[in-house]
Amino acid sequence: MRTLVAVAQEEQQRIGERIARARRLQGWSQDEFARRLGLKDARHIRYWESGQRSAEKYLKRMAELTGYPVDWFYGEPIGASAEELAELRRDIAGLTEEIRRLRRRDSEDGGDPVE
Repeated sequence: MRTLVAVAQEEQQRIGERIARARRLQGWSQDEFARRLGLKDARHIRYWESGQRSAEKYLKRMAELTGYPVDWFYGEPIGASAEELAELRRDIAGLTEEIRRLRRRDSEDGGDPVE
């Protein structure tokens, strides 16, 4: 049976992983992220990303800087569901086929190719 302390540590670790991911996706170093958060150095970033300290106080500002909602840092998924992604893939496949069809038609007709 997991203790409450273990659960809290796991959540802190998950938040730290999300902080690191959000920072890397922005292309920021730990020092750059710290500067943007108004911190003197990256020591806090290292603690948060390793799950050693809570970043609770700064999550709202991180969300503003990175564009991810605060809930995302807690592990909530964002974006499309699996069903929505499957539908998008089908739509893309259909559009790709339509583009190919138009290109074939244009090449046969000698018209301007579809870009």
